[in-house]
Amino acid sequence: MTPATMAATSGLLAQSIALQASAHNVANMNTDGFNKQRVSMVAGANGVGRVSVQEINSPDVLMLQSGLDGLLLQSSNVSLIEESIVRLTATRVYQANLVVIEAEAERLESLLRAVA
Repeated sequence: MTPATMAATSGLLAQSIALQASAHNVANMNTDGFNKQRVSMVAGANGVGRVSVQEINSPDVLMLQSGLDGLLLQSSNVSLIEESIVRLTATRVYQANLVVIEAEAERLESLLRAVA
């Protein structure tokens, strides 16, 4: 595998994890006390990066829960707008990494034809 395909493959994995975390956030956004997850990516050697998922503890958001004697409950810190942006960005970066892999495959194919 070439350095370009290694970096692009690492990017595919990272964006896949970001999409999974965002889907998890949206699925649990109406769960009281749920804290969203965020994915951080750090470049590593040979274009292979490290990916980590953290739970984001933002200041408690209290909401008045009707029907439960006015009890205050901590609501989720997930924003559907923010998650939509995360998913859109991750999808576009995923697509860009696929283009890199396809271009590298074409480059190698041309090189092999020229040598043969």
